[in-house]
Amino acid sequence: MAGKSFDLIFSKNTLFADALAFFYSIFIYFAPWLVVLFYIVWVSRWFSPSPFFLGVLTYSLIFSMIVSGGMSFLISRFLADSIYRKDFRRIYESYIGAVLFVFAVSFVIGWIFFVVNDQYSTVQKVLSCYALIGFSLVWIQMQFASVTERSSLIALSFILGFSISIFLARYWKTDFPEKLLLVLDVGIGLIIFALNYLVLSYLRNSTRVGFGFLTLTRKYPQLIFVGYFYYLSIWIDNFTIWKMKGQEISPGFFLFAEYDIPKFVAALFFIPSLAVFNIAIETVFRRDYKNLMISIVNNHPLKTIRENMMKLSISLKQAFLNMLSLNLAALVSCFFLAHSIKKWFNLSENFVDIFYWHSVGVSMNISFLSLLVVVLHFEYYGVALEGASLVLMLNALLSALTIERFPGFSFFISFSAGVVYLFLRFKSKDFLHEEYVKQPLGLEKSKIEVRRLGERKR
Repeated sequence: MAGKSFDLIFSKNTLFADALAFFYSIFIYFAPWLVVLFYIVWVSRWFSPSPFFLGVLTYSLIFSMIVSGGMSFLISRFLADSIYRKDFRRIYESYIGAVLFVFAVSFVIGWIFFVVNDQYSTVQKVLSCYALIGFSLVWIQMQFASVTERSSLIALSFILGFSISIFLARYWKTDFPEKLLLVLDVGIGLIIFALNYLVLSYLRNSTRVGFGFLTLTRKYPQLIFVGYFYYLSIWIDNFTIWKMKGQEISPGFFLFAEYDIPKFVAALFFIPSLAVFNIAIETVFRRDYKNLMISIVNNHPLKTIRENMMKLSISLKQAFLNMLSLNLAALVSCFFLAHSIKKWFNLSENFVDIFYWHSVGVSMNISFLSLLVVVLHFEYYGVALEGASLVLMLNALLSALTIERFPGFSFFISFSAGVVYLFLRFKSKDFLHEEYVKQPLGLEKSKIEVRRLGERKR
């Protein structure tokens, strides 16, 4: 959704402009994830966070990604359709509806996790539910805020909110036991306020509440399942090992640090490769895709259509080449830095082996997600659903069978299988034919008159 703003930056053709676009893309796509991880690392360095605090942050991050991420593909399609029709009134109405919908779902999950458990104090319950709901809302707000194409303001919102949380945690002198969680909630609240103000300033043109994005489930029912299956497949192996070997670090919170921390840390190394791929898709690929569709709809000569298809293929290949190159660089970095990271977090020797498996697994996850995005761009929704279902089932089954002896193996195998499956099933050459036959023939309507043999025309 932020393609035009990235285009404007890249058009300057300077190293600073490219770096700035990359910096903005990190915030647009990964800011909530980065805020949590860096806050945990920073707090672990300066304080002794309670197990309850670590449990709340881990559960809030994971389940907010599932709640909001599961809707992300559906909302992206809705926003793309609305922007194409220039129906910004519908976008704002659905923004309100999406916020209310996500608030309700995350509130129910927070109630189950935190409120139903009577071993927490009232303050702990409120702060925990607030964190889960807050992160869920931020994920959704980011999608709608990107429509405004004000990348600098989005980045500023996160920098401001996170900086205030850091400042309060460092210099606010109080004996309040849940101070670290409280100041993080303050930062989340400021981010929510800033993003909401941004959406209100640039998109508000109605006072109605709409759920237009949900109506797409009738036309594209696969999208909602693709989203939830994909995000569940990322964490299903964590849920499995929590049940098998997890430690109850606080009442109701089961974690397994030797498995969870390597996955979180490995993901940080591969953020640049996905960010670069997303920029390419939102800029060069999107322009070439638009030109191709215009040439098909306007019935341009076949030579022109083929030339546009060739340009699209080149931009797509370049996007994948850049992503795979950065993936390889990140993978090499993970293998070189594994022992240093183990010492930094003061973890056991098992960390290194698990970190290796998670590194190659995250690499395949990035490749799978990149292919999934392209498949969805070409509207092969059935193929996308098949790929997401395959990864989820494989990771669930293999983690139950192998995770105790080979932790991380199921994560790698399942996403590798997903990459192979999408690569074999998706044939871009068929796209041109399928899109062309969808177009109307352009024949003029005529009236057919039927007469009996020998009957004269009146």
